[in-house]
Amino acid sequence: MKKNTLALLAVGLFFIAIGGIGAALTYQKAFDSVHFDHQETVAVEDIQNLSITGTSAAVYLTKTNAKEISVNVEGLNADSKVYTLDSNKNSETLHLNINEMEQSSNTILDYLNTGIVRVTIEIPDSIETLSLSTETGTVSINHLTLSALAIKTEVGSIDINDSQLDQLNVKNTAGFTDITQSIFQQLTIDSDAGSANLTKVVADETEITTDVGLIDFSQVTGKLTAQTNAGAIVLSNPTIDQDVTLTTNFGTITVLTENTPENLTIETSHQLGKVSLFDKAESKALFGDGTHLMKLTTDTGTISVSTAPDKEYTSEYN
Repeated sequence: MKKNTLALLAVGLFFIAIGGIGAALTYQKAFDSVHFDHQETVAVEDIQNLSITGTSAAVYLTKTNAKEISVNVEGLNADSKVYTLDSNKNSETLHLNINEMEQSSNTILDYLNTGIVRVTIEIPDSIETLSLSTETGTVSINHLTLSALAIKTEVGSIDINDSQLDQLNVKNTAGFTDITQSIFQQLTIDSDAGSANLTKVVADETEITTDVGLIDFSQVTGKLTAQTNAGAIVLSNPTIDQDVTLTTNFGTITVLTENTPENLTIETSHQLGKVSLFDKAESKALFGDGTHLMKLTTDTGTISVSTAPDKEYTSEYN
């Protein structure tokens, strides 16, 4: 009896092993059929402006010392799309369109619904302005120096890091915008539904508008304007002697600083909620000559301006 049981067990394990090997080979074949790596370069002689449209893949922009634009499309695409690149030169502007075309695949990965596609675009120093328009997917920008950058996306996050731009204009329907360690003259973000997080940003002027979402400033210099219909606004700066206008219809406004202001006027307005200015239940405050103006407005929600110890400030907001 035991011998028969052991025999049946051995046969079962044998067929399981065969099935596992077959599944692995099938998966590898399916992987090979949808994995791709396509690269093209485009000459940019006499080109100062670049326009990129199309694609629902993740887009990565970075600079290059080369004199050509390099576009690399790579990944695992179970959506059975074929990516091609069209270029059109008009005066000093180069238009790049990343096309997506459906093709039949019928692989196991179609049923697993796995799709990871990455478009990496290397931008030469000769390019001064860039506009990017995508449908869905992440837009990631690192180490770029441009006179102007315009980004328009329907759904997807936007990440900008260690870049220097005279002008940045972001327009998205829904998605998260994160900007860190970058320098701007003018920064504008307009979102229908999405949060914005700015950390260690040096800018002359920043304006953020969103219908729904959190707006978070941490160590951001210059004139700040932020407005959201529904969402909280947070500003945490070592010093707040700067012109600031923060408005939310429904949400809290929180301002944290390391030191008491030296030259600032604070004005608040609210219909329902509490106001606390450095632990005082007052709607206005004057520091020094009050040259800089901070206007804080909420229809429903609390308004708080306070100092935070260095340790607390660093651990929570850096």
